[in-house]
Amino acid sequence: MPRARLVSAAGAAIANPDLAYEPSHAVASWLGEITRKLRHWLSGSAADEWARDPRDWKILVGIGNPGAQYACTRHNLGFSVVDETARLMGVAFSESSMVHAAIAHGTLEGRPLLLVKPLTFVNRSGPVLQTLREKTGVALADLLVAVDDLALAPGRIRLRAGGSAGGHNGLSSIEASLGTDRYPRLRLGIGGAGAEPIPKYVLAPVPDAERPAVNAAVERAVEAVRSWLRLDLQQAMAAVNAPDPEHPPPDLDHPQIAE
Repeated sequence: MPRARLVSAAGAAIANPDLAYEPSHAVASWLGEITRKLRHWLSGSAADEWARDPRDWKILVGIGNPGAQYACTRHNLGFSVVDETARLMGVAFSESSMVHAAIAHGTLEGRPLLLVKPLTFVNRSGPVLQTLREKTGVALADLLVAVDDLALAPGRIRLRAGGSAGGHNGLSSIEASLGTDRYPRLRLGIGGAGAEPIPKYVLAPVPDAERPAVNAAVERAVEAVRSWLRLDLQQAMAAVNAPDPEHPPPDLDHPQIAE
C-alpha cells in the first residue's frame, strides 16, 4: 500500500476507531455490559450510595420472603423489624444493583446503619450477606440478623452472639456463606408448629390472637437494635434478654431450641 494511503487509513482509524476494529457480536455485547456496569458504579443510584461511602457501617439484615403474599406471615418477622427500624429512621428502601436486596441507609443512635431485606427468599439469604461483607468489609460483630424462631413463644425476643441454625433454612444459608455461625442474631418467637408441617406453619399469616404479642415483640426488637448500636454486644444482650414476666421462657425440651 502506498505510504500516503497508509497514513490516510491510519488517520481514519484514529478518527473513527470502529474502522480499525470491529469486534464480534459476543465481544461487543460483553464490552457493552462491562461499560454499563462501570458507568452505573461511577454514577450509582440512591440505593448504592453506601458502597461508595467510607464510613464504618453497622448492618441490620431482616430475613423474610419478598412479595405481598408473604408480608404478614410468621416467616417475615425479620422484615418487619427492618421495616419498623426504617420507619423510625425516616428512610425508604430501594432495590440495589450490587446485591440482590432492598436497602435503606441512614443514622441511628449516632451510628451509620444499613437496613437490608434480601430479595432471594429465605432459603438463599446467605449470598446477600457474603456480598455485603465483601463490599463493606464489615466485621461479624457489626452484622445483626433479625429472624423468626420456632423455639420461642410469640411475643418473646432474644439477642444472641451466635449459635446453630436450629433448623432455620435462612440461618443455614447464612452460616454456609459466611463460614461460621458466630454472628449476632435477633430472634423473634413464633411458637412451635405442633403437628402442623413446619413450612405450612411458618408461611401462614400471624393469627389475630397472636398479633398483639407479635407486634409488641417487633417494637421491642427495634429497641434491641438500638441497644446493639449503642452498647457492646454483651451489654446489649443483658439488657434485651432480661426476664420478662409477661412472656415466660419457652419449654427448654422443645426440639427447635437453638440458643
